[in-house]
Amino acid sequence: MWFKSERLGKFVYVTYAAVRDDQGDFQGVLEYVQDIQPFFELESDLNRDID
Repeated sequence: MWFKSERLGKFVYVTYAAVRDDQGDFQGVLEYVQDIQPFFELESDLNRDID
C-alpha cells in the first residue's frame, strides 16, 4: 500500500512479507518501507492529481 506520511511529509510505499522457517512455520512479518516521493517529483506532461 502507499500513502502520504503526515509525519514525514512525503509518500511512502509499504510492503509486508511473511517470514517462515525451514519447515514452513510462520515466524513473523517483515515490513519494507520505501520513500517513493521522488517518483511524484518526476517531470511529466501527465497530471494524475494524486495529492
